[in-house]
Amino acid sequence: MKFSEHGHYEVRSDGNIIYYRVTGMWNKEASVTCIDKLAHCFKEVVDNHKDQPCAIVNIVDTTDFEGGLDEAFELWIQAAQFWYDSGLTHFIRIDSPESTHYQMFLAPIDEMLVKSVDLCFADNFERALLHAHSMGFKGFENNQ
Repeated sequence: MKFSEHGHYEVRSDGNIIYYRVTGMWNKEASVTCIDKLAHCFKEVVDNHKDQPCAIVNIVDTTDFEGGLDEAFELWIQAAQFWYDSGLTHFIRIDSPESTHYQMFLAPIDEMLVKSVDLCFADNFERALLHAHSMGFKGFENNQ
């Protein structure tokens, strides 16, 4: 039986920065389509940097995420392996690591991520971009 997607996402890339924002309560179907879109963005970034080593940063806004990744946890872990292989070196999460929703829904994923990438937190997209730019990543210079 196939279910309708529950949960929303926005995915964009520019330079070697991939930004995505997730909102609402998710199910496995939403995870599958979001992971597919992210894979496309990673391939696009890598293709645009063919002649040079590619380091990629993910900026992900989970402040309005309500949960639901439990049934798709393995899919996200498999996707993360593809991200590492593609050049992901840094992950900036727009969220509060002290919040209850972060601890309940996202901390387990981040525990896996920090084994392979640098993880930090930001209050908003602008601060996340400032941090990414300070580390030498390029993209979204006009904050769009």
